[in-house]
Amino acid sequence: MATSVRIKGLLKEFGSFTAVDRIDLEIKAGQFFTLLGPSGCGKTTTLRMIAGLERPTGGEIYVGDRLVSAPNRGVFVPPEQRRMGMVFQSYAIWPHMTVFENVAFPLRELRLPKATVHERTLATLELVGLADFASRPAPLLSGGQQQRVALARALAPSPEVLLLDEPLSNLDARLREQMRFEIRSTQARLGITTIFVTHDQLEAMTLSDEVAVMHSGRVEQIGPPRHVYEQPATRYVMDFLGQVNHLSARIRVIDGVSHAEVRGAGTIRLGSTEGLAEGDEVVLGFRSESVNLAPGGGDLVGTITAATYIGGYMEYVVEVGGAGLHVRAPADSNLPIGSSTGLRMTIDGIRTWGGSTPAAPPQAPIS
Repeated sequence: MATSVRIKGLLKEFGSFTAVDRIDLEIKAGQFFTLLGPSGCGKTTTLRMIAGLERPTGGEIYVGDRLVSAPNRGVFVPPEQRRMGMVFQSYAIWPHMTVFENVAFPLRELRLPKATVHERTLATLELVGLADFASRPAPLLSGGQQQRVALARALAPSPEVLLLDEPLSNLDARLREQMRFEIRSTQARLGITTIFVTHDQLEAMTLSDEVAVMHSGRVEQIGPPRHVYEQPATRYVMDFLGQVNHLSARIRVIDGVSHAEVRGAGTIRLGSTEGLAEGDEVVLGFRSESVNLAPGGGDLVGTITAATYIGGYMEYVVEVGGAGLHVRAPADSNLPIGSSTGLRMTIDGIRTWGGSTPAAPPQAPIS
């Protein structure tokens, strides 16, 4: 039976370093919830504290109504009593055991009757598509099959919460896509509360009911994948989730409407500019899908400096106001290097940040 997980003010310090900085999370029963961020942001440490593999410095963790960790109150429930299953990045498959023995191991540790162990192990292997591999030595499996064994072993004891720590990072691109589908399908069939850790934004977008984007031990934004992608709450969130164009501009008010003036390139009508005034220096952030080539004219004008065919579409780099903007166009477009082109902007896709110097966006792997 699925249950909720609630975190209040969770803190983890390693000496003078704060790995997780008093975060709050509310994970609903049956939800697929993802902690997304770059290496070192605190996402795996958070997962390990939920599992009981790390002791928090402060804060509280609830599984359903049960308090499982609260240092200030002297509460710490050990991992084996939290009714959680965990799949690690390394799979942690025991090489001296068969597939059946790997999956049966946690059930035997629970001192279940032999018949129950046999029945549940085979049922779980059937669930992950490995029933025909039960007697095979674990080292003879492919990477994808070993990942299924690790998933089956975590699910066999019928946990209330499933924890997944970068489980797909050791697989090639084709297997990652296949396993994404299989993990989500299995989770949906079981209705089990799942907390998934990844640095891969595509995994987070395709798997999750909700995503928490983490940075430097803090949660920058929580929400459904589409909302987080289309309505980033901070500049960091926008930069992390995919390729982002940046343009320095100055606010101008024309006929009572706020515009962004890009030096030497034109002006763009803006949507909400609350808190900004005439003459303010800003940075515009927008994705490739929010800008289109308009050779006959548009909001801005620029010069094409590069053109690359990328399987089904062309990607142009257009120099505008000293910045190189990435713009996608139909595969049959044929604009020469050095030619001038207009650009038409989608207002709803533009985010406006205070400041005059675009930050270098963090590189989130897209695989």
